[in-house]
Amino acid sequence: MTWLRSFVTINWQLKATAVTLAFVLWLAVHGDQSGEKTIAVPLEIRNTPRHLVITNDHPTSVDLTIRGTVTTVWLGAAVPTCVVDLQGTEEGERIIPLTPNDVRIPRGTGLEVLAVHPPRIRLVLERTTTKTVAVRVAVEGKVAEGYEIYSTSANPQSAILTGPHSHLLPISQVSTETIPVQGQRESVRASVHLNIQDTMVQTSQVRPVEVNIEIGEARKLHTVTRVPVVSAEPGVTVDPARVAVQLLVPQSFKGSLSPSDFNATVSASELDASAPESRVRPEVHPVSALGPGVAIREVIPPLVTIRRTGKK
Repeated sequence: MTWLRSFVTINWQLKATAVTLAFVLWLAVHGDQSGEKTIAVPLEIRNTPRHLVITNDHPTSVDLTIRGTVTTVWLGAAVPTCVVDLQGTEEGERIIPLTPNDVRIPRGTGLEVLAVHPPRIRLVLERTTTKTVAVRVAVEGKVAEGYEIYSTSANPQSAILTGPHSHLLPISQVSTETIPVQGQRESVRASVHLNIQDTMVQTSQVRPVEVNIEIGEARKLHTVTRVPVVSAEPGVTVDPARVAVQLLVPQSFKGSLSPSDFNATVSASELDASAPESRVRPEVHPVSALGPGVAIREVIPPLVTIRRTGKK
């Protein structure tokens, strides 16, 4: 087998060149034989109106039945292309016929196009629009035992999306990249990008989103009762006149909170003059800062009844 190894390794560059030339010569001889053949060529869509976008799947290539020599194509000359021109096309579903007249044949190939397969394609063109949605902070993992996530925030809080109307319609918010919080005991700040799954939807938010995940000691419920509810307008009664404010406070919270630490108000400005009463949600705010980790969770009852008395 030594002679075979020597035959392969000695002057292998020259031998490889000779084999390549022989193959090219074979293509030249056999490629000159004329006859009907089928080749795949790119499908190129041009002049899509700026306000429209194609939303359905469509072929990126078509098969041509041709007559003539295909050697020049195989050897790297320009490849024929089937072109669809959408200039002036309106929104909606369009059936586009494909004929030999839509095929661009490079000069000098001597090819004749007999048929295009498929003979037609279906395109759905949809108008692009914009929509503003909230940015949601996506977290992954569980914080350390005895701790919890107090809040998450993003800057900016919203993003402007652009895309086909049918793709934007179901989107009510857009998430950030996932931020790991496994075992965290302290707040996390990060710069992340938006995670838009639909490739047909774009956003003007190029810069990263600044995210803050506030983490602190696990909390318990604490309720402050008999907080007075007052009306911003005269001549209005409130029933019940007092509500309870349920709070979340850290387990180690030792402070004291009373009804005077909160303002609870209702407004009758939008109450229909013909309606004697209405159910509204009281707005409850702390008089001063409540302290780290302390937050209003719920007002009980969530709705109160306001009535006009006619008295000022």
